[in-house]
Amino acid sequence: MDTSETFIKMCEKAWEIQNLRIVNDRFQQGDYLCNSLRAWTVADGAIYRCWGDIWLPTQDQLQEMLREYTKQSPIQLAAMFGERMYDQLFNYKERIHYYSHEMSMEQLWLCFMMKERYSTIWNGEDWIKS
Repeated sequence: MDTSETFIKMCEKAWEIQNLRIVNDRFQQGDYLCNSLRAWTVADGAIYRCWGDIWLPTQDQLQEMLREYTKQSPIQLAAMFGERMYDQLFNYKERIHYYSHEMSMEQLWLCFMMKERYSTIWNGEDWIKS
């Protein structure tokens, strides 16, 4: 699970994603959270959201959210992900590269989710409309 400063910043600024996970101001068992003090996993039942808590979605949570949105099977979604990665990483005709070789899988899937669902890309500091 990516708990790097970069991923935390990406998640914190992805308010669309943060809003998708909150149900009645609660996080669910298994969610990874962090704030300015520490990162932790919700172990026993749901907990109430506190100011400053940031949800760090796992790769499988990002995939499931995107799968529900696109109505794709897991295989179709994986193929779509692979096509986008190939286009961005190896198609040098494109001038804007919003994926990089140094990103974790969680970072790549978050970028993919934000691009496909919200038409935004990560510029290293914030999500901007593409």
